[in-house]
Amino acid sequence: MKKKGFLQLCTGILSLLLCTRLYGQIENFSAQRIARIIPKEIDSVLTNPGIGFTTFQRFNGDTLNQGLEWTEGRPIVYQPFKGNLTNKEYPLTSIAYFRVYWRFLEPEKGRFNWKIIDQALLTAHERGQTLMLRVAPYGEGDDKDSDVPGWYRAMVGSKNEWFTDSAGWRVNPEDPRYAQYYGGMIAELGKRYDGHPDLEALDLSIVGFWGKAAALRSFPGKQGKLWWTPIQTILKRRL
Repeated sequence: MKKKGFLQLCTGILSLLLCTRLYGQIENFSAQRIARIIPKEIDSVLTNPGIGFTTFQRFNGDTLNQGLEWTEGRPIVYQPFKGNLTNKEYPLTSIAYFRVYWRFLEPEKGRFNWKIIDQALLTAHERGQTLMLRVAPYGEGDDKDSDVPGWYRAMVGSKNEWFTDSAGWRVNPEDPRYAQYYGGMIAELGKRYDGHPDLEALDLSIVGFWGKAAALRSFPGKQGKLWWTPIQTILKRRL
């Protein structure tokens, strides 16, 4: 009986100590500052990070593209900034969208002009935005600025393959050199910008004008091969 009573006494003391310690922790927690936040109701557009409206080849505070007109593929023409982030007749955005062609990123074989992207990332950060980047192999039009890099054009020859309504490509996407060199640029792009805090996303295009595979409707029954083969090749070789 004495042994049982002693054990009960020890158990009681231990329980008391545990309760005292727990109470002290609760008291300390209660003493901490608790912030109560009640969001204010608004009727304006909510600018969510990484979603919603974007500026296109522009940034918050710039004069934006008018109507249905836009520019793409070329380096950004930067506008003077006076400190006002307001966009005329357009909401404030959390994303700046920038499209650029391969030829401007790699004007010489193996030599990359990363300043184009670096400046866009810096400007987006300064305007309260992150940058969504699209890299395309080439665009539409007869001017050389819409073509593949000059050094690659010299390598593969001057022939363009055109289809109805410019739904085609300038260079053969199944040429192994296309995967080697365009894929090589992609790999270097990834090495430099992977994990960059101001890069929202990379919209990478592979085949055809603007990389949109616009030629595929001209090849019934072969679309999958023409679209998927270059992508598989680039992924296997470079990424």
